[in-house]
Amino acid sequence: TAHNTMREQHKMHRHNFLGNARLRALLLTPLSVIAFLAVWHLASLAANSALILPPPAAVLRWIAHNGTRAEFLHHIGASCARAGTAIALTIALGSALGICAGLSPSFRALIAFPLTVIRAAPVVSLILLAVFWLGTNALPVFVAALMALPVMIDSVSGGVQKIPARLRDAMRVYGFSRLMLLRHVYVPGAFPTFLSGARSVFGLCWKVVAAGEVLALPRHGAGQLLYSAKVHLETTEVFAVTVILIVICFALEGAFSLLIKIKRDGGSPPRVSAAAGAASYTAPPAGTPRNAPSSPAVQSRVLSVQNLCVTRGHKEIYRSFSARFEEGKVTALIAASGRGKTTLLDCIAGILRPQSGSISFGSGTAFRVSYLFQDDQLLPWRTIEQNVALPLRGPDALQKARGFLQKTGLAARQTALPRELSGGERQRAALARAFCFAAPVLLMDEAFQSLDLPLKLSLMSLTHTLLAEESRAAIFVTHDVREALCLADKILVLAGEPLAVTRDITVPRAKTPAPGSPRGVVADRYVHLPPELLALEEDILDALSRDHAAARA
Repeated sequence: TAHNTMREQHKMHRHNFLGNARLRALLLTPLSVIAFLAVWHLASLAANSALILPPPAAVLRWIAHNGTRAEFLHHIGASCARAGTAIALTIALGSALGICAGLSPSFRALIAFPLTVIRAAPVVSLILLAVFWLGTNALPVFVAALMALPVMIDSVSGGVQKIPARLRDAMRVYGFSRLMLLRHVYVPGAFPTFLSGARSVFGLCWKVVAAGEVLALPRHGAGQLLYSAKVHLETTEVFAVTVILIVICFALEGAFSLLIKIKRDGGSPPRVSAAAGAASYTAPPAGTPRNAPSSPAVQSRVLSVQNLCVTRGHKEIYRSFSARFEEGKVTALIAASGRGKTTLLDCIAGILRPQSGSISFGSGTAFRVSYLFQDDQLLPWRTIEQNVALPLRGPDALQKARGFLQKTGLAARQTALPRELSGGERQRAALARAFCFAAPVLLMDEAFQSLDLPLKLSLMSLTHTLLAEESRAAIFVTHDVREALCLADKILVLAGEPLAVTRDITVPRAKTPAPGSPRGVVADRYVHLPPELLALEEDILDALSRDHAAARA
């Protein structure tokens, strides 16, 4: 209760701070405009010449007198059309190329040199060259789009590259196709940098279009007005046209930002529907398709890892490694930190491809896997309910997701985003997703690390309850020996380089808590380890100590 109260107070303080910051911004913006106009007026008084620097009042009078004339509006409209075309082309093409560059290092290297050339080339040189290739109407559009394209590509590509690789792995494990990854991961993940790039494109395209019109001199355009004013030494007209272009650019950029904000905040959240099928693993032999379906007629209760060989860099992690994991049983893997436990889980999930060996469930090498990662790996831009339901298939996806959120105590938080939850709540949401995804193999990678003891015991008890309700081949990686003794039916202690099984321990499971214990089976065993498990704990710790000493030697 105290923790929840502190969190609510923190949210209230943060809300007040942000509200005050927005209020200050609303007040300071008009003040900055007034200060700018005042400095401009003082500078024009000092120049004492309208030819050098006309005063703001003269510019505003010119706009009021000429701004509504049909011919003037025709010129401005032509420039708006060219700038709008250039902006649309740049955003569309730059976003597509940026996503490709963010996903593919090879494609990124391929376009690196042309983009560098475009960035370094003077705008005037490109305009003069384009005069020979294009007509006067198309030239400003071409040059503006060309100059702004690297900005958009870099912005979107950077956003895609910032998406954590582990988040992409998680979505692949949960059956996301490439199209679903694009829709639910890459596009939303790159959206903040996309907005930043789009705003830069707005200003850049306006500048280059105006410069192109000045040199190309199309029949209608703001550049034609600027060139004519320059020839006739009408400095006031130059300032007036420039001010109008700046105002139009700000207005269009503001309308674009407002439209995006309305779509994100005011629109209804995207509907969660049937997702792609589940992830599968295929053994390494050449010619075997990764997503080959397993025969539904064959049912087995054993996940078999046979003769697995995994090398990363120059380090051999597994050599001819074999293990069996029974369906309906929880097997814990314990080894020293950084030795390759997660690597084994990733091989089983199909994230990593071993050099040789086979992984099969029953008689098939393709099977569904549910994975509870070290971090929650929730999509930050989706609600908790959507995160749990996205991997599911069928019209009852949302109903099933809500059922597991109810089991994990998150029913009241199902519409919250991950950033609005505490660490324990996010981990419970990840737990709900892992158990909601109906896969015969469940992988858990240090699911309770970095949690305070009461929260750890609560999540361990919840996991124990959920595991008891289903029959899966569950593999549980942990550094905490007591976690393994409390949750696992079998413990495999891995040691050596490459890793090999040095202990294969069957753990006696308690059926009821100790008399008078308010904590439950798992919590009671963790806090007060029964005598029959103390010897197992000592044996495991001794094996880990010897392995650590051998590794240091």
